[in-house]
Amino acid sequence: MRIDRINVYSAQLPVKNGVYRMASADVEALDSTLVEIITDDGLTGWGETCPIGPV
Repeated sequence: MRIDRINVYSAQLPVKNGVYRMASADVEALDSTLVEIITDDGLTGWGETCPIGPV
């Protein structure tokens, strides 16, 4: 089995319970990066990362 393709997607994920209040800002959505890895056998795996908010 070998990696055949890697796709990277960017998405804005809304905060589930409304605005998330931080000392530096109010956050309504978070930038998220999704990674899809597809093998030559047809298997697909997903990974996701999302920062906590503005720094």
